[in-house]
Amino acid sequence: MSDLEHKKFSVKAIFSLLFWLALAAIYVLGSLAALKTPYVVDTETEQKTLRINIDAVSGLLHGDRRGYQTLHDYQDKYYGIGFHAPAYLVQKLLEKPVARLFKVSEYDAFLLVKHWLTFNLFFASAILILWLSRRIVGDEGFSRLATLCYLLWPYLLGQSLLNVKDVPFLFGWLLCSCLSYLILERYRRGQNIGRYFIGILAVCTGWLISVRVAGILIFLQYAITFFVARKYSAGQQNISSMLKRFHLPIFFISLVVFVILAYPILWLNPIDVLWAILYMSRHPMGYYGHTNLTFGMRMPAGDLPLIYIPAWLAVKLPIMIILGYLALPLTFARIGKDETDRVFFRAMFYTSVIVPALLSLLGVVLYNELRQLLFLMPLYFLVGVISLYGFSRRLSMALLVVAICIFIIDNFMAFPYQYVWFNEVARQFKVERYFETDYWGSSGKPMAKLVTSGHKTYPTACMYVQPDLIFRNFLEHELLTCIKTTFDAPPPRPFLFANYIRDESPGFPSDCIEIGREKFHLFMGNGDITLAKVMYCK
Repeated sequence: MSDLEHKKFSVKAIFSLLFWLALAAIYVLGSLAALKTPYVVDTETEQKTLRINIDAVSGLLHGDRRGYQTLHDYQDKYYGIGFHAPAYLVQKLLEKPVARLFKVSEYDAFLLVKHWLTFNLFFASAILILWLSRRIVGDEGFSRLATLCYLLWPYLLGQSLLNVKDVPFLFGWLLCSCLSYLILERYRRGQNIGRYFIGILAVCTGWLISVRVAGILIFLQYAITFFVARKYSAGQQNISSMLKRFHLPIFFISLVVFVILAYPILWLNPIDVLWAILYMSRHPMGYYGHTNLTFGMRMPAGDLPLIYIPAWLAVKLPIMIILGYLALPLTFARIGKDETDRVFFRAMFYTSVIVPALLSLLGVVLYNELRQLLFLMPLYFLVGVISLYGFSRRLSMALLVVAICIFIIDNFMAFPYQYVWFNEVARQFKVERYFETDYWGSSGKPMAKLVTSGHKTYPTACMYVQPDLIFRNFLEHELLTCIKTTFDAPPPRPFLFANYIRDESPGFPSDCIEIGREKFHLFMGNGDITLAKVMYCK
């Protein structure tokens, strides 16, 4: 080996070591952050959903339908337990060690372990990002930088610390995408697509649907991938001969069995899956007066304008990703090492555009900005950074490094509210005036402390908090007797009032003084981002 080759090898080895050390550091710090992030309403709600499903299964196995009837009458009966059921076993295993290590109650530790498991799935999705970007681009250095950037993106990292619904779904979607890529690769090479490949894809697809029934949308991505592959296939095989190679009977039988097992509500009436799809697409949140504060406008969840999704993408996607999409007219035709890579890249792009367009046109109920579309974020990220790479390798690498630096600073400044993150342009606005902020209610614990100290400093007859579910978990027991959530008429003064900024309305009490607020700041942002505040009305 020459001196020059030896030097190149040494530099490559050093960068490889730094990458794996960075991954290890992110995993350790992310795990600690997940266990330190206060749990939210959905964390408890999902445990309740799991318990009701377990009772229903236990009753059916013993010939007792009472538990099943309780499940049938339960509002959240169509929420899947594909993640929560296996997570429960790990939660029970680790709740005592975590309680001792972090000096919290076993109940709190039990819930926080699920945060850690959610972060693990997000971390696993980053490994899939590394694999996909490496396969499509073939540049190890770029793929590693892209992976670190994805892992440090505060919006997704913040979600992974508390979002026990949508992050597991994100991982499942990306896993199915990778498996479909492998099958596509074998198909285009003329190799036999083994039944075990199809069986694994069926199980993973079933698991995705068992996390959220919206997983049926993955079939749209499969169809897009299939037709793009057919368009660019040599010889233009007819559809029937192509379908035979994919062992569809095995796929659908395996899928149906897995989904029915994962949804106890379907055990006595499997056709109810159609009602589940309709119910979730018209989620009750759309009819409870829930609104989404977007660019200063309150958009009702049940009647969203077509600009809703593009508006939120414009403020939640990093500017780098938006630039990558804008560069697509120049880069689209030359992305990928070979035709298979190009086909899959195009399929990801079409999916990232068609799925949100379809949801908008069908009027599907969406709320809390883009959380129901979180599963598309890896696709947006991959398409954006790979497009930039196709435009200019040097520019893409430079922008990734800059983004990583900004993300690191933002994560430290925003913790534990990274999921509220806004991109480099949107943060120049006075954010809480124009957008939802703490829609998860993760500021409940510090706000409970403010309410408690405020009650001691400003004695009151009662306290009004909105919403009260999170506050109650962290308030001292003696204060719970005087907690109320709403008032139809002005209550007797003095009283304390605490709520999240996103819920602020014309009914907010007047002639009150602010005694505390929860806030954070983003790097180079336009002032603090307020999450919640406490008022004293005397």
